[in-house]
Amino acid sequence: MDTKIKQTAFIVAFAVFTSIFLTTCKKTEVLTPPTEVPTPPLGVSAPQTGSLIIISWKKVSDATSYRIYRSTTGKDYIPISTINKSGYSHEGYMDKNVFEGWNYYKVTSFIGNVESEASYVSCNFIPQPNPPGIPTNVTLPYRGEVRWNPVDGATGYKVYRSGSPTGGYSWQKNIGKTDKPSYYDSKPLDGENFYKITAYNSGGESNPSGYAVCKY
Repeated sequence: MDTKIKQTAFIVAFAVFTSIFLTTCKKTEVLTPPTEVPTPPLGVSAPQTGSLIIISWKKVSDATSYRIYRSTTGKDYIPISTINKSGYSHEGYMDKNVFEGWNYYKVTSFIGNVESEASYVSCNFIPQPNPPGIPTNVTLPYRGEVRWNPVDGATGYKVYRSGSPTGGYSWQKNIGKTDKPSYYDSKPLDGENFYKITAYNSGGESNPSGYAVCKY
């Protein structure tokens, strides 16, 4: 009987010792702090600019990169670009491969590999015509009246004037606009006046024509 008691006591003592030993020697668990989730980009806009759509947003503090997604239906978005923080400027991202009609975008920010919720924006893209060609045959058949050949696709013309054939900055200041292939300069400069013409439409403005000169 004493032997059985001793055996039982030994087993209990061994079990207690083993439990204490395993608890003491258990590897300390390292707790990982929760990963910071970035704020979604704010102020997202997507205006059409000529043949492009430019997507821009306000910078997100601590973001390491941004991702732009596009869709033509408002769902099933496909990523079209990832921009590092250092590569983003206020000019935004230029989407050159737009679709006619509605283009839907969402923009997210990242801290490392952690992505924020998305901010959404859309733009109804209307194709623009190409800028018109350069006006030709610029002449001054009458004093103060400039004429040139009509340009296909032009909705209007700008008249530039200078006091010298090389122009300089004064070429950049148009003195008038007209929707006809002629213009009358009612207030010419004293001496020689050099005129150049550009054509324009909703797609942009042409390069300037050759000059015509008239002396007043």
